Amino acid sequence: MSAEEITRATIENGNHLPHVDFVAEAKQCPCCGGVLQVQKSKKRIVTTIETGTIQAREIRKICSDDLSHSVKTSETLAQMVPVGQCYGYDMIVWVGMARYLRNMQRQEIRAELLQKKNIILSTGTISQLCDRFLLYLEILHLNRAPALRAAMGSGYPLHIDATNEYGKGGLFFCLDGLRGWVLHAAKIATENAEELRPAIEKTISLFGDPVAVMRDLGSGGAKSVKSLRQKGIPDLVCHYHFLGAIGKKLFDDNYSVLRNLLRQSKVRTDLRELLRELRRNCTADVYDGKLGHGRMREELLGLILWILEGKGGKDLPFPFCLPHLNFYQRCSYVTQRAECWILLPRSNVERRVLKQLSSIVTKLNKIERFAWVVPRLEKNWTAFCELRDILRLTDAEFPRGDRRKLTNQEPLALKVERLHEIEKKITAYHKKIRQSVTTAQTEKIKDISISPETIILKYLDRYGDH
Repeated sequence: MSAEEITRATIENGNHLPHVDFVAEAKQCPCCGGVLQVQKSKKRIVTTIETGTIQAREIRKICSDDLSHSVKTSETLAQMVPVGQCYGYDMIVWVGMARYLRNMQRQEIRAELLQKKNIILSTGTISQLCDRFLLYLEILHLNRAPALRAAMGSGYPLHIDATNEYGKGGLFFCLDGLRGWVLHAAKIATENAEELRPAIEKTISLFGDPVAVMRDLGSGGAKSVKSLRQKGIPDLVCHYHFLGAIGKKLFDDNYSVLRNLLRQSKVRTDLRELLRELRRNCTADVYDGKLGHGRMREELLGLILWILEGKGGKDLPFPFCLPHLNFYQRCSYVTQRAECWILLPRSNVERRVLKQLSSIVTKLNKIERFAWVVPRLEKNWTAFCELRDILRLTDAEFPRGDRRKLTNQEPLALKVERLHEIEKKITAYHKKIRQSVTTAQTEKIKDISISPETIILKYLDRYGDH
């Protein structure tokens, strides 16, 4: 703001806010070229990151020859603050960036504004500013669509996906799968074609036809891109969703049985109770409790914790991780792990704890249904992992995976070469399991209809062209 634009910035008696005048910059009437005169002034309290909170007085002008001509206002003030609002554009951007890029909560944003900028906002105002930020960002995105389209060069692969909570609707996204750009998003009530198609058509109107489409296995997505298939644009299914559908088919029933059996056995409950007892009564490698008094090494606590939590990392989503099966398997390895971790000689307390631990995990051997459900799950898991390795689905590609580990920076030629390798291997795998299933059917092998090879073959036959 120049000296001409701001004629006064003083603190008046009884008012702690600085008063700033914003005079309309126009020198003559744009309609007739006549002389402008002051029409009136209008005050409002304005808050921006740059100026803090001030009382802005906008001095408006009007044509002295014809009062019907348009009133001229201050362009400087309009560039600082949206018309009719009291929070500046820089404030909207600052709050929006804090919320959506820095993942700050409203109270955290409020505290930082007060501490660093001496600006007081309510949490409700912060929510309103976040909404305005998203609105302006969408408008900017649409205005820049031609530039984004030009930056895409030879085209883009269209990835479509939806987040939908049952009965509550959700969001539908259209992305540039090569660059990771969100091209368009829309709120949807359900994942049917009628809801999805308008968003896809909007994306195409802004960015042109894609070179390919990537989607999940849902019928709504398939129907919504039917017109693109008819144009000859490849319609592909996402390998994450493809593997997820196969995994659920392979594991759902048996995994539910395993989960219920473990709950009924109360092995986890007993292990947690044992761990609490040891932690509560152990100080400096000396235990003094209901299991006696004597030395107890930390490795013994670590052994129980390992049985309960494994490596302690965050599990992948089902069906890409089977934590109940992993827990059962760890229970079966207790003796071997104890021999490696709790070396001889052992104190009386350690021997009693290991005996108690053994009596807890051996309860699993007394439930006969474990003997048939676990081998089935392990067999299906082996087949599932083999297919995942062929499709090369990495942990970084999962929802909320570590995107930094993705290979987006490698040359496009290498990506294409890797895709050709995957295609070659999946074709050979498809042929191999078809032959295996055909041979088993010919020999009338028992339960071949529910074997993992048969289940995987059905999905490959159905989606092999996608």
